[in-house]
Amino acid sequence: MKKELLIVNAVAMQSVATGDYVYRVEQPAAALGKLPETAVITVSTISPFFGKLCLQADVLVLHLLTEEDLLPVIEERKRRGLATVFEMSDNILAPHPGVGRRGWFSDPLHTASALQYAGLADAMQVTGEGLKKMFGFLNPHTAVLENQVARLGAPRAAGSGRVRIGWAGSVGHTEDLFSFREAVAAAMAENPALEFAFMGNAGQFEQLFSRLPRGRASYRPAGALSDYLEFLDGLDAGIAPLLETPYNLCRSDVKFIEYASRGAVPVLSSILPYQIHGRHGENALLFSTPGELASILEVLARDSGLRQKISFGAYDYAARNRMEDQHARPRREFYAGLRCAEVPRDLSGVPLAACEGSRSFNVTRTEAELLLIRGIEAEAQGDAQTAREIYAEAERAAEGYYLPAFRLGHSLAREGSPEAAGHFERAARKNPRSIRSLRCLGDALRDRDREAAVAAYRSALNVSAAHAPSFEAIASLCEKEGEWERAAELYQCALRANPYSSRAALGIGNICRRTGLSGEANKFFEAAAEMAPNFQEAQIAYAEFLAGTGKEREAVPYCIRGLEIDPSWEPAVSLAERILDKNDGKKPK
Repeated sequence: MKKELLIVNAVAMQSVATGDYVYRVEQPAAALGKLPETAVITVSTISPFFGKLCLQADVLVLHLLTEEDLLPVIEERKRRGLATVFEMSDNILAPHPGVGRRGWFSDPLHTASALQYAGLADAMQVTGEGLKKMFGFLNPHTAVLENQVARLGAPRAAGSGRVRIGWAGSVGHTEDLFSFREAVAAAMAENPALEFAFMGNAGQFEQLFSRLPRGRASYRPAGALSDYLEFLDGLDAGIAPLLETPYNLCRSDVKFIEYASRGAVPVLSSILPYQIHGRHGENALLFSTPGELASILEVLARDSGLRQKISFGAYDYAARNRMEDQHARPRREFYAGLRCAEVPRDLSGVPLAACEGSRSFNVTRTEAELLLIRGIEAEAQGDAQTAREIYAEAERAAEGYYLPAFRLGHSLAREGSPEAAGHFERAARKNPRSIRSLRCLGDALRDRDREAAVAAYRSALNVSAAHAPSFEAIASLCEKEGEWERAAELYQCALRANPYSSRAALGIGNICRRTGLSGEANKFFEAAAEMAPNFQEAQIAYAEFLAGTGKEREAVPYCIRGLEIDPSWEPAVSLAERILDKNDGKKPK
């Protein structure tokens, strides 16, 4: 009898109402679980059962995760002949609110880890052709698994009265909307039948659309995916404006299929994500300029036949091609083709909640996990003392659960407390393969006991020799003591462990500059800046190096990058002022 294929989705997303979670995790899991001999379990990285499930899955899918403790998990699965898939669902190298500038991937450790894990995995999955073009070099076995819809709305006939156009989304789309708001205003001024509906951030609506004709523009607060789909049910046409930026070129076409599935005419920017399946005049209307958008909206306002034609074409496309259940079997075949070893399975003690009508399960949150989440939320709100009390309670609730001890250490380390080391040490005892705990232990000790700090970093490297941050940490200690040659050797070890380590490249660049190796310094500074475009320190370091060697013109783009990440950061401001002063207040040509 053929063994059931167990797929484990490893996720960091806590809000199950978000579109990303629904489209990338929940819906595909439910569809897969309806197939014979297939089971799917979704588990959070903070679950006490996370490690157990990761090592029992036939296929482990890492949904854009960057936690350091995943590195030994991937390596152990390789040793056991078990398949790991890394999902790249955003262009993490492009500046974008929440992702790039000041977001998760402004930390070069997160960027380097994502790129490293994508390369170490047996395969990579992406949400569209743009991401495959951007990151396909990381893994030769890359599959495009597009977002789909689980259910269709009711098709409707085009009326001859008011025509309701609309948009819904996040504040991350502000620049996209700004470039086309005048087109919406112009079309509405020419066509009294047009109404505009907006769902999202109230400040964004006020900023962009407050001047639209009174009584013909409506606002609705952002909500869950179900609220969003209900909003779409009331639209005759949905607008999807996207500027042709590196980030947007790697987006999915989810707005297209959302509009199509609800019978709303998709009015889409003519860029890569929408050009792949959007057919102008058949299942969508595509525009390249604000003028083209205004013209399309004006035609839609007066031509009910065109609205009917495109609406039906889009709806038919979604029904025939973009339903989640239609894509479950090819997705399973992709995963099953990666499996090359059997693993003993024991899921006893793992609390599972089943999805109705499917062998798809979520790991139920334990009391300790819920407490940990409460502590993280309290700390995010600035109440560190309450957070630490909750972390301690979480640790008492599950003695073998290492994350509460780690979070206690992390909280205290932020204040420079020497007590942090004890908590990191305890976390590492509870989970000896937690390289994150060992690395943080070293960080907590480095200013008062260098020998003990190095021992902690080396313990992390004993767990995984591919842990670049530990090499970088020891190198920085050597650099601090003026041990340039040894520091450079260790930074090179970090780059061999992870070729995408921007911090290691930056470290070598600094050493080469100090030791007079200008050509080598330029090479490594440039590598550091290009490998992590959202890492402000690398951008400014390279800009300063270029400006210091008389290359102000070449320095300007990197200085601008640094200022875009944080315009108030003093080194970036100071460098910009020096470049302008040297050129009599003019930008170098």
